[in-house]
Amino acid sequence: MGYKKISIKKKIVCSGDMNRKIELGERTLSASNEGMPQYEFTVLVSPYAMIDTVSPNANFDGINTDKDQVSHVFYIKHITTFKVDIKHVIKFEDNYYKIMKVTDSEEMHIIDILYTTLKGATTKDGSEW
Repeated sequence: MGYKKISIKKKIVCSGDMNRKIELGERTLSASNEGMPQYEFTVLVSPYAMIDTVSPNANFDGINTDKDQVSHVFYIKHITTFKVDIKHVIKFEDNYYKIMKVTDSEEMHIIDILYTTLKGATTKDGSEW
């Protein structure tokens, strides 16, 4: 019986890997239209990010049904003039992502890691979340 060598890659994030433009913003409830809640997305900053898909989602009609499972991890350069928080929302390629946790990579204020869950398509009002 022999041994099988397993190679494990350590994830290293470089500035050049952050090549996907995202929008960080807030969703606010605006005036109702025909009794349905209407949400508006306001862009606060538009940094570049590296995106890592952690787990697939269970989507039904454009809405994610896995409410509290981390689905994507966004790596962005630390923004000194803007504090990213879990109250913010990410908009990327016609989808909204709810930020569940924000960490400062190695507490060095260079890269912020945003743990998110895909909430749904921008074409939906997203009132489910």
